[in-house]
Formats: sequence, C-alpha cells, structure tokens
Amino acid sequence: MPAEAVAKAQKRINGMQDDMERILQQEREERMLQKADMQATKAHNLMEHADEIARRPAKTWMVSEKNKKARRDEEYEQHLQESAAAGNTAALEELKQRQAKREQAAQKKEEVQLLLPL
Repeated sequence: MPAEAVAKAQKRINGMQDDMERILQQEREERMLQKADMQATKAHNLMEHADEIARRPAKTWMVSEKNKKARRDEEYEQHLQESAAAGNTAALEELKQRQAKREQAAQKKEEVQLLLPL
C-alpha cells in the first residue's frame, strides 16, 4: 500500500476521532438524562400512589428455605447418579457417603423416638 494512501487514511481517522468522542459524550449525557428522568418518574409515582402501595399485602415466598434446600439436594443427587452411571468414580463415592449419612441420621432419629415417650 502506498505511503500516501496510508497517510491520507490516518488523517481521515484522526479527523473522525474528535467527532466520535463528541458523539460518545452525547450518548453518555443522554443515558444520564434518561436515568434521571426514570428516577424522577419513580419518585413521583411513589408519592402519588403511596396509600395504595402501603395497603398492599407483604410479599411472601411460596417455597420455604427448607424445601428449596431439599430440592437442591435432590437435583444434586440426581446429577451424581447420572455421573456415576457414566463411569465417574468420584460421583459414585460421594453417593455412597451421602447414603451412609442418611442411614446414620435415620438411625439416630429412631433412637431418639425410642427414648422419648409420646
């Protein structure tokens, strides 16, 4: 490529750089204005509808933490079973350990039930 063409292209690029910086600055300013407008609208709506918002019932979770943990454990156990079936020996070992823990917990629960009168 001739040196003149490279110099000409470099000059064009340098000339565009100022325009690009100006455009990027305008876009940043527009985003800031949009964000400020959204915050103002939100504040206005909160003030205007404060009574209605206060009357709404408190949000409640449909699934308890205990149930979420049980579901995660079940999904993980299924993953381990699939991995073990595919030949993953570490997954198979962990499955055995988890089974042993469950059996110990069940045995302790039985012992406590035998000791406590109902």
